[in-house]
Amino acid sequence: MKHLTKRKTAYALMACILLTAGGMHSTKADDVVYTEETVSITSAVDRFIEAGSIGLMQKKDLAIGNARAITETFRQETAPVPQVDMGSGAVLPLGLDFSDKALVVAQSAVNIREEGSVDAKRVGSINCNGLVTVKQKGDEWSLITSGGCEGYIKNEFLLFGSEAAAYAEANLTKMARVTASSLRVRESASEDSKCLTQIPQGEQYAILNVGAEWTKIAIDNSLSGYVKNEFIVLSYQTCSAVVVNDDPAPETPVAQTPQQPTTQAPSTEAPATEAPATQEPTTQAPASVPTSSTGDAIASYALQFEGNPYVYGGSSLTNGTDCSGFTMSIYAAFGISIPRTADSQATVGQEVSLSALYPGDLIFYDHGNGSINHVALYIGNGQVIHASTPSTGIIIANINYRTPCKAVRIVY
Repeated sequence: MKHLTKRKTAYALMACILLTAGGMHSTKADDVVYTEETVSITSAVDRFIEAGSIGLMQKKDLAIGNARAITETFRQETAPVPQVDMGSGAVLPLGLDFSDKALVVAQSAVNIREEGSVDAKRVGSINCNGLVTVKQKGDEWSLITSGGCEGYIKNEFLLFGSEAAAYAEANLTKMARVTASSLRVRESASEDSKCLTQIPQGEQYAILNVGAEWTKIAIDNSLSGYVKNEFIVLSYQTCSAVVVNDDPAPETPVAQTPQQPTTQAPSTEAPATEAPATQEPTTQAPASVPTSSTGDAIASYALQFEGNPYVYGGSSLTNGTDCSGFTMSIYAAFGISIPRTADSQATVGQEVSLSALYPGDLIFYDHGNGSINHVALYIGNGQVIHASTPSTGIIIANINYRTPCKAVRIVY
């Protein structure tokens, strides 16, 4: 009993110290799913209690020292970050640091080279508004990484640091990135409203409206809902590089129509071997469509169209498509016919477990009631590509960007 009273006294002392040093923040936790990442201060108190060989004042000083250290760590980890005014007095913290990043600003897809030369082997391609991490900035070429691809891009096609940040603010679609390990999406701006789905940490969603406490986001073309502002940060819609493996020359056009910048960008007058032409192909699929009908080839082919527009009812991989039009047109490029709508596509092929997926599989989503309303194409490594929303177009996302309900395999 004496030991228990002593423990209670220590906890009370610690609470008073923390309240005095840094204030207390509280929030209702219904909308965030917590993990074991929460930091506890009880270990510091336990050390204070168990240190029986030192005096009371020494114990008190030890507890205060521990409390101050914990408080200082808390302050450092929660230091203010740049805020972006979203209008109507609503603000969101900016969650993207451009200090080691660059944006691709060209009127067509830009090649990534094995070395800093237009004669070097092409190892990747990236669209306008693509985001890269700069490993080494050179005078004419810079070594970058993006989407699992590493290589060199000419500096004339890149904006670095603060210039990239200013360009993003002026030109790119603003997105909400989830900071909680798992976050509930509500039907309305209330913690008492229905939970529509859960979304994972790191995933980005188009912003529909930002309020003082809640933000409405588009999960995809068939689902939208509200999340608490304290569990999201502001980011921008960008794209990643696509890995390629071919000979240096000659190059063929990349079947993409990237988003055009609305402000003056660096000149894109480059050698023909460095920036492919933007002329539209005469057919849905470019001449370089793989001849193999394997799931790997289908997934690889689909990646070419990341960043292209979403159009409800459309099925053009370059001019605009919706979710089922996208998957139908991807399979059509391989001579495989599947139905037009998501719910119909879920009835063909062979159903497979969500734990045993293979690239090329179709992934389906519903509202939790069995009524399928969205489809995506699995590309491996826990990711899908899909025609998402009018503001985001065709994007790559985690398979659990919302809860999947079914998967089918069309090819083997």
